[in-house]
Amino acid sequence: MARANTTTCFTCSRSNGTYLCVNCSQYFCFEHLNEHRQLLENQLISIEDQRNNFLQTVNEQKSNRLKHSIIKQIDRCEYDSINKIRQAAEESRQLLVPLVQKHIPKVEVKLKVLTERLKQTRQEKDINETNLIEYKEKLDQLIEELDKIRNVLIKEDTTPFIAKLSVVILSRK
Repeated sequence: MARANTTTCFTCSRSNGTYLCVNCSQYFCFEHLNEHRQLLENQLISIEDQRNNFLQTVNEQKSNRLKHSIIKQIDRCEYDSINKIRQAAEESRQLLVPLVQKHIPKVEVKLKVLTERLKQTRQEKDINETNLIEYKEKLDQLIEELDKIRNVLIKEDTTPFIAKLSVVILSRK
């Protein structure tokens, strides 16, 4: 991670025995190099905590399909139209549940890959800013991906008293 050099420490400006962090291109004395590594370690822990919370969300949605945000959107339309739209809502759920059931395992596979990379980084103690940024971005992508199913739109056809609910599944190209 670091090479000895004679430039000044980024943190304390001492020039005795500084080391270059090749990832952030900053020089640190030995004391602050350790602090820098601890900061990186803490950032990795934070990403792992977020990943653990996200895994819990995935497991909750997996065990209760009706908690998925796209299903909740259908539920809101059903309640707003009281009982007049009940049949259309049920038909929409029947179309979406298989898609949600297929979607969540795909997110889980990607989450397992990220989890393995985090474990490997921790085991090899090869923590650096580049990896942390990559891990954080991948976790953010997965968080967003869980709530979005490609090629599916919820469409409301409105009439004076009710909104007819339908599911639009876009074809892949």
